[in-house]
Amino acid sequence: MSSGGSKQTVGYWYRLLCHYGLTKGPIDAFLELRGGDRTAWQGLLTSSGRIRVNAANLWGGKKSEGGLDGDLDLMFGEPDQAPNDYLEAKLGPGPAYRGKVTAVWRGGRYGAMNPYPKPLAFKIRRILKGWDNDTPWYPEKAAIELKVFSAADQDWRWLAVPNTDTVNRSSPSFDDSSWAIGRPPFGDKEFPIDIEPDNPGRHDFASVPATVVPQAKKVWMRASFPFEAMPAEIRFQAFVDNDCILYVNGVQVLQVGDTNGRYYDVAIPTSAFVIGENHIAVCGWDRHSGAGNWFWFDWRLQGISALLGMNPAHILYDSVTAKDMQGEPTGLINEASFRAAADRFVLEGLGLCTMYDPGQEDIEQFQQRICDVAGCSMTQSRVDGQYYIDLVRGDYDLESLPIISSDDILEFSQEPAVIGESVNQVTVEWFDPEAKQDRSTPPVKSLGRIMAAGGVIPETKKYPEIAVESLALRTAARDLLAKSPLSRFNLTTNRKPWRIRPGTYFRLQVPEEGIADMVCILGDIDTGTHTDGRCRIKAVQDVFAFPDTVYVSGQPGGAVPTDPKPVGSPYQFLLEAPYVELVARMSAADLAAFPVDAGGLVTVATQADGGINYSIYSAGAGEDLADNGTGDWCPTAVINEAAGFLGSAFTFSDGEGLQNVEIGTWALWGSEIVRVDALDLDAGTISLGRGCADTVPTKPAAGTRIYFCGDWGASDGREYVDGESVTAKLLTRTGSDEQLLADAALLSLVMDQRQHRPYPPGQVKVNGQAYPSSISGEATISWVDRDRLMQADKLIDTTMGGIGPEAGTTYNLRIYSEANVLVRTVTGLTGTSYTYVTADEISDGGVSRLNGQLRFELESERDGLVSWQHHDITVLRSGYGLNYGELYGGAA
Repeated sequence: MSSGGSKQTVGYWYRLLCHYGLTKGPIDAFLELRGGDRTAWQGLLTSSGRIRVNAANLWGGKKSEGGLDGDLDLMFGEPDQAPNDYLEAKLGPGPAYRGKVTAVWRGGRYGAMNPYPKPLAFKIRRILKGWDNDTPWYPEKAAIELKVFSAADQDWRWLAVPNTDTVNRSSPSFDDSSWAIGRPPFGDKEFPIDIEPDNPGRHDFASVPATVVPQAKKVWMRASFPFEAMPAEIRFQAFVDNDCILYVNGVQVLQVGDTNGRYYDVAIPTSAFVIGENHIAVCGWDRHSGAGNWFWFDWRLQGISALLGMNPAHILYDSVTAKDMQGEPTGLINEASFRAAADRFVLEGLGLCTMYDPGQEDIEQFQQRICDVAGCSMTQSRVDGQYYIDLVRGDYDLESLPIISSDDILEFSQEPAVIGESVNQVTVEWFDPEAKQDRSTPPVKSLGRIMAAGGVIPETKKYPEIAVESLALRTAARDLLAKSPLSRFNLTTNRKPWRIRPGTYFRLQVPEEGIADMVCILGDIDTGTHTDGRCRIKAVQDVFAFPDTVYVSGQPGGAVPTDPKPVGSPYQFLLEAPYVELVARMSAADLAAFPVDAGGLVTVATQADGGINYSIYSAGAGEDLADNGTGDWCPTAVINEAAGFLGSAFTFSDGEGLQNVEIGTWALWGSEIVRVDALDLDAGTISLGRGCADTVPTKPAAGTRIYFCGDWGASDGREYVDGESVTAKLLTRTGSDEQLLADAALLSLVMDQRQHRPYPPGQVKVNGQAYPSSISGEATISWVDRDRLMQADKLIDTTMGGIGPEAGTTYNLRIYSEANVLVRTVTGLTGTSYTYVTADEISDGGVSRLNGQLRFELESERDGLVSWQHHDITVLRSGYGLNYGELYGGAA
C-alpha cells in the first residue's frame, strides 16, 4: 500500500458575498467576467440569469492565490425583476433593483492565500435594450460589426505573367522584392457600371482600375499583415473577371471563377490564419481578350471582431429623445437625416463603445463628444425646429449648395494659413475592450507639411469611444486632414444665410478677394437680434473627408495576460526512481528508513504550450487520483545520430529548456541513464558518459529523444510497495487555469524494487575488447564490479574502473549459440571473468565446431534480486571457415 507524509495547511480559500452595481438597465447582454484582468467567464447571457464560474485556478489555484469558483447572478433590471433570493436569505428583505444592472456573487470561492480580493470587471452590451417603451429606433442598423482589418486598404506587390505560366508564387518566403507596387482594383480598362449580368459598382467597388494590367494575363498579388488577435470571422469579398485563387500562408483556401464577371462573398476558415504575421497571395487571370472583355480583380478581405459597436446616429437619437436624457419628442428628429447618417456609419464600420455618466458631463457635452469622434454635427434647424445630423464627408452636390457672394457680405476678413503653426502629426488614443487597456495609434504624419514647417507639430486626440485600431487610424487620418493650413473666414452678412445649419456646406464667391468659387463649411453662425439682423459667420475651406485607407501599420498593445486553455505535455512518462535519484533527493536518515521493498515515483514531462508547470495527480492501487505535488518541465532534445555502445559525442536538435541543464547531471536516453559531460547550445553538440547508475550502454537509433531528468524529474513524495500498480496524470498549469483531470493522459507503472537492486557490472569486454564486432578463438568475457551503496549519488559510467562490489553480489551469465538458442547458464559467479572453453562450446552447440556467432547476457544478483538491466553483447567468430568472406583471416 502506498504511503506519504502528513498534509500541512498552508493557506485558506475565501468565500464572499458581493453585490455589484453596474449600470442603468436593462441591457442586451452580459459578455465577460474578469478577475484581476483575467477572463473567468466568457459567453452570451441575454437575460437575467445565473452563470457558473468555474475558474478555480484563475490566479494560480490552491498553490498560489486561488481563483473564482461559484455562481454569479446577473440581474438586467427588467421591469418585472424580483428581489434576489440569495441577498434576501443572507441579508433580509431588500429591493428588486429594477432599472439597474447588478450582479451578486453567491458566496463561492473567491481567491486563496491572499486576504485582499482581486477586483472583478464586467463586460456588457446595451444597443437595443433600454429605449423608451422598449422600442429601439431603426433597429436593423443599430449594431455595427467592428472590422479588425481590411486587406484591400494597403498596397500590394504584383506581377503579370502569361496565362500559360504555372509557377506557384504563394509561398511566404517567395522573393517578390522586384515586383511592381499597386492597389486594387486591377483591370485593363474602366468597367461599365451598367453592364449585365453584374458589375463592380453594384457591390460598392470602384469602376476605374487603380492599377492597369493587360488582358488575357495572370496577375499575382502578394502582401502581409499582422494579427494581434484572431477575428471572429474573416470574409473574402471580391468582384472577379474571370478567375482567382486565394492563398493564406502558402496554403490554398479557395478558388472562384466564371465565364462572366461575378461578385463573391465567401467565409474563410480562421484556422488558415495565425496570430502574428500572415501572408496573402492571390492569382487572378483572364479567360478572354478583345472588345467586350475585361480583366478585373477588386477585393476586400475583412476580419470581423466579435465585438459590436453602437451606431453614432442611434446614440445621438437616444440622447435627444430618451426621457431620462434630453427628453425631446421623436417628432423633432429629422428621420431622413438620421437614417442617412446611420446608413453611412454602417458602411464606414464606425461603431462606438462608450458610456454616459451624468456626474461627469452634461448631455450637450456627451453629444458633442459623439459628434467629434463620428465626424459630424447635430444641430436644430431654425427653419423647422428639427434635429439634423450633418456628416462632414465632402460628398455634396455642388449645384445644390447655397451661395454667399459679395452681394451678401457686409464685412469680410480672412485668417492667413500659417504652415509653421498647423498640426502635421496626429496620434489617437483609444480603448481596446478586448484587452481592457488604453492604447495609442502610431503617429499619422503629413510628411510634406513636416518638411515645409521644418519639424513635427504633434497633437494627440483622445477617442476612448473607438474600440478597434483600424478605426482609430482612419480617424487620426481624418483629423490630420482637418488640421491642414486652410483658409478661415469671419463674415458679416445680410439675412440670406440665416437658415444654413452649422456643419453644412455652402459656396463662397468673392472675386475681389481672389475667391471665384470656394466650398466652405459653416462652423458657427450668430443670426443677430431684432434690432440688428446681420448674420455673423465663421467658416473654413472644405478639405474634410473620412478616409478609407491609412498607410500606417498598427502597433501592438502592451502585454495582456493570456488565458490559453491548458493542453497536455507532448512528452510525458513515469519512472520508478533509481537509487541514484533517491540518494540525491533524500536525507541520510530518510534514505536509511526507506523500506527495501518500497519504490518512489519520478514524473517526467516536457514543456506544454502556455504551461508554467504541472500538478501531479497520483494514486496507488485502490485509490482515487489526488493532487500530490507539482513538477517543473523537463528539458529535452533529439540526438541526431545513431549511437554505438560507447559513443560519447553527438549533435542535437529540437532542444527545449537546455539553458537549465547542469553539467554532471543525469539524463535518460531511451532506457539508458547517461551523464551530461558537455553541452554547447550554440554549436548544437553534446558529450555523454554512457551506461551510468543501474543501466547499461544501449544503441539508440538516430532521432531518439533525450530527457534531462537529473534536476528536472519530479516526485509525488510517496512510497509504493513492490508490485503495486501506480497511476498518475500530469495536469498542465497556466497562470490562470489547470488542465481538467478528464483531459489529461493516464500514465501507469508497476513498482519493481528498482532502488534496491544491485548495479550491473561495468567495463564489459570480450577477449579484452569492449563491445567488439568479432573475436577469434576461445571466448573470454570480463567485467569490473559496481557498488550501488558506495557509488551513492555519483554517476559512474561503464568505462570507469571497478568499485565494490556490494556485499553479497554475484554474477549470472547466459550464452546463446549462433542460432540464438540459450546453450549455457552460469550463476553465482564471484570473480570478474569467465572463459567459455572450446570443449564446452562444441559440446553445448551440438554441431562439432565453434559457433560462428555468440551472444552473452551478463547481470548482477544479490539477495535474490537481479540488476535492473543486463548487458547484451553479440559477437561474430572469425577464422578460416567461419564467416568466410566477411571476416576472412582475423577479428575486427
